[in-house]
Amino acid sequence: LKLQFLYFIGGKMKVFLLMGQSNMSGRGDLTYTILPKSGIVIWRDGKWIEAVEPLHEDLPKAALGLAPWFGAAEGGEVGFIATAVGGTPLSRWVPDGDLYTAAVEKAKAANCHIDAVLWHQGESDCEDSTLASTYLPRFTSMVHKLREDLSNPTLPFIVGELGPFLSEFPSMVYTNVVETALAKSISMIQPAAIVSSEGLTHKGDGLHFDSRSLEEFGKRYHQAYKGLLKDG
Repeated sequence: LKLQFLYFIGGKMKVFLLMGQSNMSGRGDLTYTILPKSGIVIWRDGKWIEAVEPLHEDLPKAALGLAPWFGAAEGGEVGFIATAVGGTPLSRWVPDGDLYTAAVEKAKAANCHIDAVLWHQGESDCEDSTLASTYLPRFTSMVHKLREDLSNPTLPFIVGELGPFLSEFPSMVYTNVVETALAKSISMIQPAAIVSSEGLTHKGDGLHFDSRSLEEFGKRYHQAYKGLLKDG
């Protein structure tokens, strides 16, 4: 409680909800860099603590993600609520899905204003034609319900494009369908922005962004967030 009061006094801290699957939680090399030491905290076990990588605890292989560079670009006091889980389809993130419910509960428990959602998900929906073709309505419905459940009707959504290398992944034959849905969703869920993944590369598995790309992606997410604030 003392630590929570320390970070919230004066309302200075900005808080971001991290949602999605493994490319949000991160599979980068933990030796690549370390978190900046100034003012980045994470909500864990019912309290705010100093953030250390990995921010997520979704799987034993959770590692470096894009959030540290987003936080470093933001500066000041930044808090992350980490809820991403690797290998998860959108069906678990829609209202009444287990991960949606867990994310809402965790966000409410932190008892603070959330400044934006950072979203990266869709790979698990690229392998099935039905999941891919229904991604757009399911995703937009989720965003609207999340804003309602968090009592924040103008909660910004920062949505990352899928990796440009996914089209080469053998099982992800509907990647273009999901990518199109993500792009189309932005006009339907304003305030929101799409983050380009152009030029980013994978770590050798054809699926996960490498550490250099995560650094660049985190910076791009922040540029998109700042662009929304400027436009608003």
